[in-house]
Amino acid sequence: NVRENGIEYKEVKCTAAAGRPAANITWVLQGNSSGDIRNTTEKDDNTKTVTSRYRFLPYLHEGEEISCVIRHPTLSVPVVKTASLPAYHLSSIHVLNGERTDRTVDMGIQALRRVLLETGQYNQSIVLEVSGNVPHYEVKCIKENSSFPTDMEVGNSTLWIRGPVGKNHAGIYRCQATYYNHRVSVQLEIEVTSFQPDLIPKV
Repeated sequence: NVRENGIEYKEVKCTAAAGRPAANITWVLQGNSSGDIRNTTEKDDNTKTVTSRYRFLPYLHEGEEISCVIRHPTLSVPVVKTASLPAYHLSSIHVLNGERTDRTVDMGIQALRRVLLETGQYNQSIVLEVSGNVPHYEVKCIKENSSFPTDMEVGNSTLWIRGPVGKNHAGIYRCQATYYNHRVSVQLEIEVTSFQPDLIPKV
């Protein structure tokens, strides 16, 4: 995949070498065949090599077949080269920290991960593990029924809490990984407890 002006494209290349005259290259793509086709021709002695690049949005054509069709006066029938485009999926997202817990919802019992933090802690991290075969993904988190704390951020599949940890961090969070139309989500609960120093009795 290539990026241009912040947009990700899939680029497929087809070459017809040493033609006299230059070959003609066309493309066949299922579904919405919108995209950008760029052809270049290189001369070498009395022959010409044509290279055609077809660039399109990858999520529009997942799992489809794309064909390069080469026509030339010396060919009795066109040469067709076909390739299958990858099909992507996001299968799961898990919270690696904490412990399993259950909560009661309208539909019954819902399982989620509970992460225990203490008041006053700094630079705490909650690691999210995303499974799938997508080239990349974006993770965003929200806090249910409340605003997302300003000292929390998501980066590199990790929910960071700069701190200090306070009661405002406690609650239910939903984190979602996305790649275009593919998405998976997970809920987690942050529980904040008060720091209890060890008391050493005087002798």
